[in-house]
Amino acid sequence: MLSVTWEAGYKAWNPTYSIRGTWHIHGLWPQVKKGTEEDYLYTRELTRDEYNDLDSETKKDISIFWGDFEYLKRQWEKHGIFYTEHPDIRSGTRWLQKTIQLFHGIKHTLENFTEVIEPSMTLTFDVLKLFEKWNSVSERKISIHCSFLWKSDNKYYNGGYFQSPYTFIDEIHFCYDYEWNLINCEPMMSDCTREVVFPSTWNNNVKPDS
Repeated sequence: MLSVTWEAGYKAWNPTYSIRGTWHIHGLWPQVKKGTEEDYLYTRELTRDEYNDLDSETKKDISIFWGDFEYLKRQWEKHGIFYTEHPDIRSGTRWLQKTIQLFHGIKHTLENFTEVIEPSMTLTFDVLKLFEKWNSVSERKISIHCSFLWKSDNKYYNGGYFQSPYTFIDEIHFCYDYEWNLINCEPMMSDCTREVVFPSTWNNNVKPDS
């Protein structure tokens, strides 16, 4: 599964984050059968040499659409299962290359989706309607993940929760088969309220109606 993050949504509950664009990569996460996770734990760290083996164009894409080396290491450590089971991602270098390749394969569709939705910080969307809008730009089904704003003791939120009954769209998940063909995900709505915010930007003075 490839998880991509809508950056304005991410910014909404992580105010220290600097937006670099519209969509970025969260991570390429293998799926395992329930109960078999411990059999496939793979705890070796991603190494600097594996990163350095990448070509300059891939490194540039990673810096724009993903993150720095420390972030990549955390993703590897958090989701580092099954990576040696597939020949295309049998090393950290291949895992990074494959992730960028898959992201470029869906990036144009994500941009079309954004244009169809017309994100807003003052309007909410029926989450089921978002699936309908996605179906207008792609034949493959996705799953959506949402988040409530986290409590934050800083100047952005004055030490409290943002007072809204809605969740924010922050991730979309894409599913692939063993040959890396894009396939249908189960159309889940993880942690989403029925009405959701798909923010266009984050401005502390402009909040969704509640």
